Amino acid sequence: MSAFSAPGWAVDSARSAPAAMRLASDERSFMKQAAESGFYEVEAAKLAATHAQSPQVKKYARTVLSEHTAAHKGLQSLAASKSFNDLPKRMSDKQEAFVTSLAAESGPAFDAAYIRQAGIEDHKGHIKAFATAARSARDKDLKAWAAKTLPMLERHLAAAEAIRLP
Repeated sequence: MSAFSAPGWAVDSARSAPAAMRLASDERSFMKQAAESGFYEVEAAKLAATHAQSPQVKKYARTVLSEHTAAHKGLQSLAASKSFNDLPKRMSDKQEAFVTSLAAESGPAFDAAYIRQAGIEDHKGHIKAFATAARSARDKDLKAWAAKTLPMLERHLAAAEAIRLP
């Protein structure tokens, strides 16, 4: 489900932006994917916070909702500071399809699907992409945001993996 791919951090050829605001094309792509995934994590967590049966899953969803909302605001702020106005305003179609299918589930099946996909599988992809950005992004602000967000993603993955469902 994760929309992230390993970036190559090619330098953007746009010369009109001030040097401090120039982002590599792969940095822009990473930011777009992070925005889509941020919307996805928030929407899936909203759904889980109200539909999950397990108190553990509900608690996890509330944490994800709060922390991904804050991270997304940080991404929007970063994009604005770089005059990058192309952040998506919604999750990807694939992510939306999962949230829609998740909404059709209930009880233990809902809890298992949410934790398996949004909690574990998607966070694994997010972690890989954020680790790459934190290590390799040329833009120092993007690199710092990715490095700051990475531990949150790792905590979410560890928490999801620790949830034992019947």
